[in-house]
Amino acid sequence: MNKAHLPILALALTFTVLWSCKPDATEKPKALTNSKDDVKWAFYHSGDLFVKIMGDKNGQGADKILRGLNIGDHPDSLAIKESGALQVDETVMKGYFQDLNDAEFVSSYYYFDENNFMSGANVKVNLVSDSTAEDLYYELKLYFEQKYGKSFHGLNKYETWNALSVDSFPYVIGLKFERGVFPENDSIEPEFSKVLINLEESDF
Repeated sequence: MNKAHLPILALALTFTVLWSCKPDATEKPKALTNSKDDVKWAFYHSGDLFVKIMGDKNGQGADKILRGLNIGDHPDSLAIKESGALQVDETVMKGYFQDLNDAEFVSSYYYFDENNFMSGANVKVNLVSDSTAEDLYYELKLYFEQKYGKSFHGLNKYETWNALSVDSFPYVIGLKFERGVFPENDSIEPEFSKVLINLEESDF
């Protein structure tokens, strides 16, 4: 071999080695920010059950906190945005019930202050399947973390986030998963697994 070709051969070998050691060129998905567009994208690309729990009839859930409602809303908003049927109608509290299918359901309770503005809400999703409830819990947790940052453990083992609503009302939101247990008696009906979401005013 001509010695003049050696530098070219060495360069070719070096290039081959470097190319073979090149890391996988597949880019990881870009981490979403808490911008309004990214949060809305995350909302509508979550599961159908997630959208039912967080959304409302008019699809405005991405801009609101829970079932399309928020701290400071008026009771009249419930009739427009809440998908369930009114079961409890009191001055300080209204309760709704929504069937998801023949066996599973959502119960939603909304609380009002002396000025007739919503001061809190409690939503309980009752599901037969442990895994479905757990999947919903993690979808909600990821969504809240994207929107509000890292959670901390609040009272009663709720995952808790501090946040401001779109109207700058301070509030905390809590999330909890309770696994269903099959009764020890002869009943063939299992207890429901539950995903609990609690929204209330905060002093922060």
